[in-house]
Amino acid sequence: MSVSRATGTRTGISLRQILPQAKFLNADDVTVQSCAGRLGECQSQDLFVALVDAEHDGHEDAELALGKGASAVLTERLLPIASPQCIVSDSRVAYGQICHALAGDPSRRLATVGISGTDGKTTTAHLVQSILEADGVESGLHSSLHHANGGLPNTDPANPPALAEQVASMVIGGKRAAVVETSSVSLARRAFSGMQLDVAVLTNLRGGEFEYHNSLANYHQAELRLLDYLKPQGAARHYGEDPGKRFV
Repeated sequence: MSVSRATGTRTGISLRQILPQAKFLNADDVTVQSCAGRLGECQSQDLFVALVDAEHDGHEDAELALGKGASAVLTERLLPIASPQCIVSDSRVAYGQICHALAGDPSRRLATVGISGTDGKTTTAHLVQSILEADGVESGLHSSLHHANGGLPNTDPANPPALAEQVASMVIGGKRAAVVETSSVSLARRAFSGMQLDVAVLTNLRGGEFEYHNSLANYHQAELRLLDYLKPQGAARHYGEDPGKRFV
């Protein structure tokens, strides 16, 4: 999925403003109206984001993306291309930030609650939404079960453009708050990048997804990334078995 002009701004966004630490080559700045993180989704005038994972290096697709009409490439390393390129330290982090900027930074316009942990994420998300609704706060919900806002279906929660568009749909739908469930895998993949939270909730950290994280330490590190997305005045809650490890 690519974030399109229909979701983003009409005039586009400045990558230099969104990514002030980035370096630019073949251009002083890049103005973006749409972007794509996969070659198959890349269209004319898209910013192509070169993403790296265990199975594929998106940098290898840069020339093909330009051949499809991409206007520029966001990359983690210098590429032998004549087109504009924006070089960042982590293209996944930048991708999420760009997706949310194109969607109008919807989490800035809502009271937001992000929920992760080993067990109880979905139940907690639904309970939090119910509490907000009972208090008269119209709330959208993004969980592993569904995306509750006008009957819209859920999509891959590890997909940054899908998350940005779903939170934006909550703003369009008149919601005042958003409750968003995420997983340790999504956090490790930086798929939550661009979200801004008023409250971060970790249900517990018993351990899980070891086939992905390989160790308990890596798992804990991934889950704690949720705290990176707190707004300056945000608050965190951890409901673990050991009261001495809870924090506020």
